[in-house]
Amino acid sequence: MDAVTIIVMILYLALVWGLLIIAAIHLTKHPDENSGKLGTTDLDDLPQYTKV
Repeated sequence: MDAVTIIVMILYLALVWGLLIIAAIHLTKHPDENSGKLGTTDLDDLPQYTKV
């Protein structure tokens, strides 16, 4: 492999792993239970899930 190929591979691996670490940190600060419409709401209380 050329040196340029190895450098690009290292850069992209650093990018992927860096974004993975950022996502993991973000998830620890904002867990799924506290975010979004379904965070702490019981599914039976939502109108789209009630039986008609």
